[in-house]
Amino acid sequence: MLTRRRREALKALHKLTEEKGPIGYEELALQLGISKWSAYELLIQLEEEGYVLSELRRSEGKLGGRPSLRFSLSPQGEETIKGEGYLETLREELSHYFQSARKDLSSTISSLRERIATATTPLTRTARSLTMLLLELKKRSSSLYSRIRRSLRGGEDLPLISGAVMAGDGEGRLHKIVRTCQQALSRLSKAQKELIASILREELKGLK
Repeated sequence: MLTRRRREALKALHKLTEEKGPIGYEELALQLGISKWSAYELLIQLEEEGYVLSELRRSEGKLGGRPSLRFSLSPQGEETIKGEGYLETLREELSHYFQSARKDLSSTISSLRERIATATTPLTRTARSLTMLLLELKKRSSSLYSRIRRSLRGGEDLPLISGAVMAGDGEGRLHKIVRTCQQALSRLSKAQKELIASILREELKGLK
């Protein structure tokens, strides 16, 4: 499991190896401000999970010297780091929409409607669609919106949002967005659904 501590170690390893190539655990310890044995343990755990590679190397300029263990990211680790950057960008984008909605709800909804059409991945399309539907709920029905705010706990609760919108959309103006959202949501993994739910849950705290 990639805990926050291991994620931080992975990011630090990425930064160091970008600058120096494979590194020793002592260098990671210095970067993270932890003991070298804690750093070694973290790296071994990450290696066991497939995120890190290790190799024995002799220090440069020391012929016949004792080899030391050097660490670098595996292809899986590289992909994870790239994904982390993407997810942080998504988090910032959704936070921006919620902040804008506090000032001008209608304009934010209009902007989101346009942005849904430009989404290039199911994750982004789902996140933007759900955000727009939540803001539409707030605009149309404060009672339904409040109910969703209280009910949204995890990824399995995300369909409640589109269901609530359908219940309150007698004119059918939002059916197309709801279908887009449902189709994109069906293509997400459980982890991706949990991620979106955690972002929305946090943002909803500030938009009552």
